[in-house]
Amino acid sequence: MRWSRHSLKAAVMLLAACVLAEWVADNVLGNPNDPTGLVRIILAVILCPLILLREGSIKARETRGHASVMAAAVGGSFAFIIGIVAGVHQAQWIGLLILNYACLSWVMPPTSRIDIRNATLTAYWVHPLP
Repeated sequence: MRWSRHSLKAAVMLLAACVLAEWVADNVLGNPNDPTGLVRIILAVILCPLILLREGSIKARETRGHASVMAAAVGGSFAFIIGIVAGVHQAQWIGLLILNYACLSWVMPPTSRIDIRNATLTAYWVHPLP
């Protein structure tokens, strides 16, 4: 079976979104001691897609190559794994966001990198430091 570039990108984004949703459900929504967790997740679900899909986004001056996207994916994966092994939820969250940033950078056009960065920072803002 041969994968087309479009179906491969769709599969990568689907898997990245599933991992992000599972982590959020396990660590934020599954914590009964945090009454604001649901509100923060609803804010992220509303604000991040609005930032990513807005019309007339700022054009990027330079486009980064695939090497920087791959480095972000590898770095995010390592941070996520180290966070799991060491039990540091903040490293897991940052690694997961960097991994999703890399996936979005690969899937979306290069002119939307600023919007991807802003949506990633918004997602980080929604989940504060422990």
